[in-house]
Amino acid sequence: MPLFLLLLGALTSLVGLAIVALAVTMRDAFESDLVTPGTITAVGGLLLIGSGLIGMRFLRRREKNRDEGRVKVPAPGKTALVSPQIAAGQA
Repeated sequence: MPLFLLLLGALTSLVGLAIVALAVTMRDAFESDLVTPGTITAVGGLLLIGSGLIGMRFLRRREKNRDEGRVKVPAPGKTALVSPQIAAGQA
């Protein structure tokens, strides 16, 4: 999903910048009607890219925490280390 957001954001930003470039290069009349939608599209694409990067960062952290935070289960026949209070049922 984050990769999809990155790709969609890049495409949207490029389309927005192309619209702005088209409006600026018209020599006969400056089309300000195209500048605003192009700018909004480009900024929306950048927001999508940012969301994708945040999503990728979240997934990396979640995977790292999952790998580091595994509970070690004792092998069959072995006892786990337990505090004396828990072993005596006083906890």
